[in-house]
Amino acid sequence: KHGAYSIALVMKQMQERHILGVLSSSAIRKLSYYDHVNNAELYLTLKMYLKNNCSIATTANAMHLHRNTLQYRLRQIEAVTDIDFSNANVRARLLYAIDATDYLQGTHS
Repeated sequence: KHGAYSIALVMKQMQERHILGVLSSSAIRKLSYYDHVNNAELYLTLKMYLKNNCSIATTANAMHLHRNTLQYRLRQIEAVTDIDFSNANVRARLLYAIDATDYLQGTHS
């Protein structure tokens, strides 16, 4: 009985990881790839921007960036991903994708 429970638990965890993997959007994968190839921090920038309720001032301060640098990065993010920051549903899905990605990578906070 204990073995069957262990297998069921492992299967449930695998299913959850698969679901989280699906949630990790193509935009997040594009940013991660861009960051890797260009030694950039667009994923972190997007994450901080969304977690700070899309506030330029709060995000720039938290990341120790000038406002113009942050705005430049946001334009880069839009160019790489075609993200529409004005759409609340898109922003919510991106936050879920970021949380899922961080969880899968073991970097959730």
